[in-house]
Amino acid sequence: MLLNPGVEVSARDAYRWLDESGVLLPSGPVRHCSGAGRRCRKIPYFNALQAPVVPRHPPIQVALDALAAAGLHAPLMSGSGSTCFALAHDAAQAAQAALVLAARYPDWWVQATSTQEAADPEDK
Repeated sequence: MLLNPGVEVSARDAYRWLDESGVLLPSGPVRHCSGAGRRCRKIPYFNALQAPVVPRHPPIQVALDALAAAGLHAPLMSGSGSTCFALAHDAAQAAQAALVLAARYPDWWVQATSTQEAADPEDK
């Protein structure tokens, strides 16, 4: 599920704010969570730009909260924002969430999406 609250975020500003924050980013491998919406409670991904961007653009936090309130999992800001995404268990849940969010936020861009699960080379 994708949701954009319609605010403009400059990637240049987002990276500058991250740099100004002085926050060191955790390192380490990030493994793909196979069937993330179906098998994982917590997705092992994060967006380092989210922390410095969201306080400067409050509608992004509203979008993240709306995704969670719609029953979707692991909402995150995409890139430097302002599009946000979250995982659904299946296409039906994504479609239902899209209907609810589009009705509640008619000026926002809302899109139910799907992905194909790639085979994990470590599963062979």
